[in-house]
Amino acid sequence: IYGQLQAQDYATLLVAAFAAAAWAALRSFPIAALVGILMGVADTVLQGYLPATSTLSAAVLPSLPFIVLFAALLLVPGMRRLHDDTDPLASVDPPPPPTIATLRAPQLSRVIRIAWYVLLAAFIVSMLSWMPKTWESVFNSGLAFSTIFLSITLITGMGGQLSLAQATLAGVGAFTAAQLANHLGLNFLAGAVVGAVLAAVVAVVLALASLRLKGLGLALMTIAAALFFDNSVFSQITVINGKALTVQSKWVGLGILDQNGHSLFVVLMIVLVICVAGVMLVRNGTTGRYLAALRGSEAAAAGIGINITWQRIQIFAISGAVAGIGGTMLIIQQQSVNTAQFNYQFSLLFVVIVVTTGVSGIEGAIQAGMGFVVIQQLLTYLPARFGGTGLTFVLFAAGALTYVAHPEGILEFQKRRWTMRFQRLLFPDDPSSGPPAPRGNDGGGDNGAKFPLGVSSLDGSYTGGVTPESGTGIEGA
Repeated sequence: IYGQLQAQDYATLLVAAFAAAAWAALRSFPIAALVGILMGVADTVLQGYLPATSTLSAAVLPSLPFIVLFAALLLVPGMRRLHDDTDPLASVDPPPPPTIATLRAPQLSRVIRIAWYVLLAAFIVSMLSWMPKTWESVFNSGLAFSTIFLSITLITGMGGQLSLAQATLAGVGAFTAAQLANHLGLNFLAGAVVGAVLAAVVAVVLALASLRLKGLGLALMTIAAALFFDNSVFSQITVINGKALTVQSKWVGLGILDQNGHSLFVVLMIVLVICVAGVMLVRNGTTGRYLAALRGSEAAAAGIGINITWQRIQIFAISGAVAGIGGTMLIIQQQSVNTAQFNYQFSLLFVVIVVTTGVSGIEGAIQAGMGFVVIQQLLTYLPARFGGTGLTFVLFAAGALTYVAHPEGILEFQKRRWTMRFQRLLFPDDPSSGPPAPRGNDGGGDNGAKFPLGVSSLDGSYTGGVTPESGTGIEGA
C-alpha cells in the first residue's frame, strides 16, 4: 500500500491501531475492526477530494489516526476508567522509595555537599581553560539536555504524570525561537522566553484534554500529541521548508557562538542554574507539597481541599515552559534546527533515560543529561561493528527494565545502597546507620534496628515496609 519501506509509516499504523482499539475500549474486537475499516475508507475518500499538493492534504491526511485517537480518549467512557483500581488494598500501597539525600547522616551530607562544590568548580574551570573542543561540545550538549530533563522531573517525578511529549514541547519552544529569529530578527534568548510561554500553552491544552485520563490513557494522549506534531505541525513549519536551518550568530548575539565556545557554556550554565532554582522553588513550596499529597492519594488530597485540576494544569504548564527553554538551548548548542531533533522517539527515550537515573530528584535529571551525551561520545571510540552510539539506547533501556523493582531509578538505588554501606563504616555511631545485619542477611530484616521507612540497615535497599517501632504498621504507613 505504501509503495516504500520506512519506519515512520509503521509508527502511524501503530497509532491507527491504538485509535481503533480505544474506540472499542480495549474490549470489543468487532468495534475495533469496524473503526479500523472506517479510518481506511475515510483516508481514501479524503485523498480523492483534497488536492495532493495542498498544505491541507499534507496536514490532515497524516493526522487522521491521531484525531481519531484523540476523540476516543475524550469521548469513550471506558478509556477514562482504564486506570480505575479494583484492588481494595491499592490505597495502602507502600510509599515510594526515599532518596538517599533524605537518608544520609548529617556529617556525610556535609562531606558530599563540599565534594559537589569542588567538582562543580573543577568542571567550570576545565570548561573555561583546557577542555578539548570535542568534549566541550559534548558537555554543552549535556547542559541543554539536562534542562529538558528537568521538565520530566517536574511532570513525572513531582506531578506523578507520565507525559510522552516532552521532546515535542521542547520542539515547540525551539521552533518558535527559530521562527521569530528568521522572520523578525528577534534574539534567540528573547525567543526562548516566547517559546517557553507557547510550550506552556500547548502543555496546558494537553492537560485540559486529559483531565480525566490517567496511566495508559494519559500516555496514549501525550504520544498521540507528539506524533501529531511530528506529522502535521513541525513538518509544515515554513522556517525550515523540510531542511535544517542554520543558527546564525546575529540571532544569538553576545559572542555566544564564538570560536572558543566559552560564552556558550556560560549561557547554558546560567540557564540551567535558573531552571534548577525554579524547580527547587516549586518542589519546596506549596505546589510541591500539594503534588506530594496528590501522589499519595488524589481522593485524600481532594478531601482536604486541594484543587486537583488546578495543580495538574499548573505542573503541566511549568514543565512545558522548562522543556521549551531547554529545546531552544539545544538548537543554539547544535547551531541548527530540524524536525528530526524533536520527534516522538526522543520523547520516549527521554523518559527512559530519566527513569533510569532517578526521576524524583533534580540530581537525577542532570546526571541523565550528562550521562546521555558522555556515553554516546565514549561509544564513538568503539569500532562501528559493535553498534556505535546506538548502544546508548540499549544501555538505558536495560536500566529502565529495572523500574518495577526500583521505581526510584537503578542509579538512585545503587547510590543509596553504597552510601548506606559507607555510612556504616564512616559513622558507625549514627542512629540512622543501624547495627550490622547478621551474615547471610543483606539488610532485608529489621534485627531490632530503627531504620528509615522501608530502608534496610546495610545496603539501603527499599523493602516497602515500615519502621520496626511502628508496631501494627499503621503509624509507619
